[in-house]
Amino acid sequence: MIHAFQFSLGHQILQGLCTVGKYDGKHPCLTAGTTAGKVLIHCPHNRTEESRNEVMFLNINRKITSVVAGQLNPALNRDVLMVGTQTSLMVYDVEENADLFFKEVHDGVNTIAFGNIMNVEAPVCVVGGNCSIQAFDHEGNELFWSV
Repeated sequence: MIHAFQFSLGHQILQGLCTVGKYDGKHPCLTAGTTAGKVLIHCPHNRTEESRNEVMFLNINRKITSVVAGQLNPALNRDVLMVGTQTSLMVYDVEENADLFFKEVHDGVNTIAFGNIMNVEAPVCVVGGNCSIQAFDHEGNELFWSV
């Protein structure tokens, strides 16, 4: 079989923990949770002749359970990264290298969905735990909760 290209990330990626985000609003970046409690972000457009910093890492230092990218704040015109762990949700602006918010989620974050829900104008981050569902806006305000 002939491949157009091949590369190795050099890290073990957890099954189901992969997404693609346009963190600068233009270029897609592969994002994945690793077995070491880190988020790997591969941005091939960051490669220059002087620098090869196309791979970045976020140290979460917890078991990662979900990763999703999306334009949570429409005013930013770019995607942000939403990372779930067994006890928390972190929303991170990759372009600005800054946390947008961190929330303890006592029921855990088994999965994250991103989009719009009824009666809420802006997109939300919806997290599902062991027996509850919560929705947060781009500032970390809880807009919905159900068991």
